Amino acid sequence: MVNTISARQLLRIRPDRRHRILDLREPEEFAKGHYPGAENYPFDEIKVWRKELPKDAAYYLLCEHGSLALRAAGELTECGYTAAAVVGGYRYLP
Repeated sequence: MVNTISARQLLRIRPDRRHRILDLREPEEFAKGHYPGAENYPFDEIKVWRKELPKDAAYYLLCEHGSLALRAAGELTECGYTAAAVVGGYRYLP
C-alpha cells in the first residue's frame, strides 16, 4: 500500500534534510514555478536518482495531478524508503 498525504498536510511540512519534498515534473515545468523548498527529481529518471537518495529521510512526492507521485512513492517504498504521495498534486495546492 502506498502512503499518501493531502495538500493541506503538505503545507505543515517544513523541508529540511530529513523531510524532503520531491517535485517529479520535468525541469521546464519546475522552472516555471514550484512548491517552496521542493527539489526537482523528474519521474522519468527515477531509476537513476532513487539510488542517490539517503534512506534516513522522509520523501513527499509531488507532481501535477498525483498519479506519478503515487507510482514513485510505491517504487521508493519497495526499495526501503519512507515515501508519501501528495494526493491530487499541484491541482490541490493553494
